Amino acid sequence: MTRLRNVVAMALLNVTVPAAFGQSAAAKVVAGSEHCQAVHYPGGWRATKSMKKAHMNHFLFDYPYEFRKTAAISQEYLVAAVDQIGSHRDYSPNIFWVNLRSGKVHDATHTEWESGQPVPQTRQMKGRPYEPKTEEGVLFHDRLLRKSGPQWPIPGEHARISPDEKWIAVQSWEGQDYANGDIIAPRGGHGRFFIDLYEVSSGRKFAAIGGTEKGTLRADEPLMLTFWLESHYFIVQLGSHLERMLVCEVPT
Repeated sequence: MTRLRNVVAMALLNVTVPAAFGQSAAAKVVAGSEHCQAVHYPGGWRATKSMKKAHMNHFLFDYPYEFRKTAAISQEYLVAAVDQIGSHRDYSPNIFWVNLRSGKVHDATHTEWESGQPVPQTRQMKGRPYEPKTEEGVLFHDRLLRKSGPQWPIPGEHARISPDEKWIAVQSWEGQDYANGDIIAPRGGHGRFFIDLYEVSSGRKFAAIGGTEKGTLRADEPLMLTFWLESHYFIVQLGSHLERMLVCEVPT
């Protein structure tokens, strides 16, 4: 009976507070591979004692990475995994240097981390809570920017607009949805997600990403973890422990 209660408690935790750890998200570039590359953090992220105590070794959905820079013009960033409860930010014991253009990663020191300045990560859109959409795509600056998947994701997650509004990611998915009664919560299912990256001024698609997700209530959950970094890089967080990312650099 005790074991059954524990299983039910964990199931309720996954429904009410979805965690980034425990997923199994993978993705590849299906078009525009010259703009994108994979980054892998060796060994994954280590959790502090307070992280383990608060979330049973899970990082909650928010911004599971924080990036910092020590030089204004550079492709090299300091990066750490981060957990936030209220105003407190708890950082992973292991920190890396990452070159988002080459994908190369090497260890960083805490002294280097403290010397860096945080770089804003942007998921929010300006103005309305989310841009209008049709069955075919997102309407932005008088353009229809088409989606690749048949379904729109969780409300508000269907578009990511860069801070300078020059680039947009249109996000969609395909799979079973527990909210529609397709599957029984909290068992979850399998599905695919899609990201189409456009230049807003021309409407030209410069890259497309296709991914898979399994074992969650909706296969569009990885789309909650995408963001823009400095209007220059679009980042998709992947892996069961967010130990991987897919980085797409806008054309220059």
